[in-house]
Amino acid sequence: MDEEIKRGKGRPKGSKNKINGFTKEEVQRLQARVDELEKVHNSYSDVIDDFVDGFVLEMAQNVKTISLDTLQKWFSNPDSYMEEINDLLTYYYIIDGNISQLYDLIFALPELNYTIKCYGDMSTYQDDVNKIKSIIENKIHHKQLTRNLLVQLAHSGTVIGMWLGNKKEPYFNVFNNLEYVFPYGRYKGKMVAVYDLSYIDTLTDDQKKAEYENLNPFITQKLYNKWKNCKDYKKQQSLQYIVLPPEISLVARGRTLNINQRLGLPQGTQAINDLFHKQKMKELERAMADKVIRALAVVNFKGVDDQGNPVKESVQKRVFKKIKNVLEASSNSNTGITVIGLPEFASFEYPEFKNVDEVMNPDKYTSVNNDITTATSISSVLSNGTGGNYASANLNLDMLYKKIDAMLEQIEEIYNELITIVLGKSKGQKYRFEYIKGTPISKTDKLNQLKSLSDKGYTIRPLLDMLGINLEEYIQHSLYEIETLDLRSKIIPPLNTNNISAGDGQYIMGEGGDETNDNTQQTEETNGNDNPKPSTT
Repeated sequence: MDEEIKRGKGRPKGSKNKINGFTKEEVQRLQARVDELEKVHNSYSDVIDDFVDGFVLEMAQNVKTISLDTLQKWFSNPDSYMEEINDLLTYYYIIDGNISQLYDLIFALPELNYTIKCYGDMSTYQDDVNKIKSIIENKIHHKQLTRNLLVQLAHSGTVIGMWLGNKKEPYFNVFNNLEYVFPYGRYKGKMVAVYDLSYIDTLTDDQKKAEYENLNPFITQKLYNKWKNCKDYKKQQSLQYIVLPPEISLVARGRTLNINQRLGLPQGTQAINDLFHKQKMKELERAMADKVIRALAVVNFKGVDDQGNPVKESVQKRVFKKIKNVLEASSNSNTGITVIGLPEFASFEYPEFKNVDEVMNPDKYTSVNNDITTATSISSVLSNGTGGNYASANLNLDMLYKKIDAMLEQIEEIYNELITIVLGKSKGQKYRFEYIKGTPISKTDKLNQLKSLSDKGYTIRPLLDMLGINLEEYIQHSLYEIETLDLRSKIIPPLNTNNISAGDGQYIMGEGGDETNDNTQQTEETNGNDNPKPSTT
């Protein structure tokens, strides 16, 4: 046919409207053939550019935190990056059970029962203690305050606060910004904190007014203006920092390695590297899952059908487009099974992945989980009941209580300061507030001990308080039953070996005993009661 076109043969005879011997229809048909032949003889790269296409199904990005290099930078100078470290631990407290369990146990475990000891004259002890308890329990709500200070000390590593108000309406103010209110050094053996007046420059006018009212008379506008208007540079520096009075302030620090260390270290930092390790393992799982899901699917075309007829590229592109539409619809659907039907000249397949289950084996987390629990000091047997027994859980609980007790020793100092504020310096210094430390005994053991004391004639109030029974109502009901109803003479408990006496002869072997009982008769005949008891040694 090609040769015929070149030689101009094949023209129909008698045709009208001929162009170079061909009709218009013949020319159009021949031109279409020429275009088809040109396309067939194009270069390989042109064919690829014209046909090959692809598409990507969108997937969610993995969530990542800071890098290990950044973490090492923060830990090499924690004083400068304490805010960033605390923010990171806040993030882990929200997403990680190990950190949240650590803080929650520190917050909730201690019972916070206390004693008030007196060193000196006891003549006014009861009145003084009642006044102290009224403030500590009714005004301050010491348990709530102490729990908040405990968890803040665990999370931030450092807690700074001071008593404000007066002896009738005292309240404890905590400074949260360690950049402007921070431990400065030791004064007479006690760590003191300072307030940086430059902090006021960061506040709005309303915030400045509130700050002055709250911290008066220790931080006032007069002190701020004196510092701000000072022209002498050295003197201005000395005026910039206001020392918080040690006798009414708290500077608590946790995990300090030396006595003069300014800032304490937060609880939980020791586990962050292991948490990073666990996170990397999870990212590896995600990467493997992504690799499986994002595997490059291949559509193959043989170019000819089973009868050997060539398959046009336009047909192949239509098949490819149909496959694309089906997969895109599948990715946007939450349910359903993707089904693709293909003609015999095409095939569609994913590559096979091996050993995926080995990569995602949950046993790989065992060792890193053990490292995390060791770092946080909260063992798995205590947190979720796995990996140990009752004895190991009690041992871990005792260790945790000792750590909490060390934190309580710092916090209970503020209540001794409060006693001095309420009673005055001369009287307040002879009293000592202390939390009862150590692992508390169980309620059952406590009830048994109180019952034993009550049986000996001691007060029953603690026993009734443990049971949640009102003492006054209990006494009134008891007197009513004894005096008015005379129940003790009307209701007699059944006799048994615990409440019978020698007068109840029918129940006692020997004199007046039941003579019909064979054992009783044998004992009397052989004088068995006088026989020596067999030795157990």
